[in-house]
Amino acid sequence: MKKNVKGHNTKEKKSLLSNAGANGKISGRGNRKDTALAVFFRNNIHFAEVFNHTILQKDPIRPEELFPEDIRESAILQVTERGRITLTQYRDAVKCVKGAAFPVILGIENQSAVNYQMPFRVMARDFINYARQIRVISDQHTKEIKENKRESNAKNSNLKTAERIISVPATSKRDMESSQTGMPDEDISEGLVLEPDIDLGSEEVLRPEKDLEPEETDVKTAPEPDGAEYISQFYRTDCLFPCITLVIYWGDEPWEGPRGLADMFGESRWASYAQDYGMYVLEVQKMTEEEILSYNDDLKLAFGCVRYSHQKEELERFLTEQEKALVNASSLARDVVAEVTGLKKITKKFQVLSNDGGEGTMLRGFQEMFAKERAEGRVEGRTEGRVEGRAEERKNTERERLRAEKAEKELAEMKTRYELVLREAGMR
Repeated sequence: MKKNVKGHNTKEKKSLLSNAGANGKISGRGNRKDTALAVFFRNNIHFAEVFNHTILQKDPIRPEELFPEDIRESAILQVTERGRITLTQYRDAVKCVKGAAFPVILGIENQSAVNYQMPFRVMARDFINYARQIRVISDQHTKEIKENKRESNAKNSNLKTAERIISVPATSKRDMESSQTGMPDEDISEGLVLEPDIDLGSEEVLRPEKDLEPEETDVKTAPEPDGAEYISQFYRTDCLFPCITLVIYWGDEPWEGPRGLADMFGESRWASYAQDYGMYVLEVQKMTEEEILSYNDDLKLAFGCVRYSHQKEELERFLTEQEKALVNASSLARDVVAEVTGLKKITKKFQVLSNDGGEGTMLRGFQEMFAKERAEGRVEGRTEGRVEGRAEERKNTERERLRAEKAEKELAEMKTRYELVLREAGMR
């Protein structure tokens, strides 16, 4: 059977594509809800605000300090001398704070259902980021060590060349005069170098050896590592960027899953000795209205609609009181409301009214929608009541008919037994 490049045969490939069309996504890719949330938190203002309200209250960040990071976290680990493995994870949203004195990696994971291995998943994503950072630092040190070695070899080569030049005997006018006068020879060549390129008549210039030393430059070479630094490929001055991950839980039911790695150890007697790895969780359904109103209009609308999505009266009150948020909310917030809550009727109404403009128009439109829903509910209730009443009436009539049939049957049986008694007594 013919195989394609990825190892799937044609039949398997068609099956994958057909399944993708059936559920609107390809395996490994996010659905529309995940996509809406990922795009929403790509906005630096939304990203910074949710972190500043939940984790970074004492050390807030500014949106302009945020720079996008690749949501695909990959790291190569050296497991043996020649063997390597590649680890890959995907984050919903991740950014780096580079404007601060100490950079930090911030990530968001959106959850619509409880995940009982979530602490491990958060730890795995952070671990892969740390592994990638260490790999980058290690590779940089390896490069520096090789460059230092090359420079050292080049310097040693220059010194050997200079030594060879110094060992060549020098001849000068002074040597010739010494031979003519019978004066004893003096070894003046030691420590001097012949420079034939400079022509000063019959004499040749002699230059002291110290002039061969290289001139000082401003180029700074990397410091030589000590034994421990060389082995670890991580110097005592190196630092990692911290990773902070926030889990936003949009589900209806309370989060009753683990909030740290220690919660996954169960009742083990050794659990207290193991290192914990906690995680931050923001439960939208547990947010107070005061907390919701402290956010900007987009987050306020998204959190509020999710918070009251199953309480129509509270949702109507919230939207009535937050009419400015209705007008100012972006299309990103509307997409989140539509995909997370499933309140597409509200979203469609939102889109129609936003084209008309005006807070009053927007508010009246939603009030009319809720009033219509209540009226339809009352009509439906009355209709259901009448239907249920007629059904109950039919049930009562049927019960009366069955009781009458039962009474007639019992009477017939009694009459039959009475006639039998009379015949046995000879009265008939």
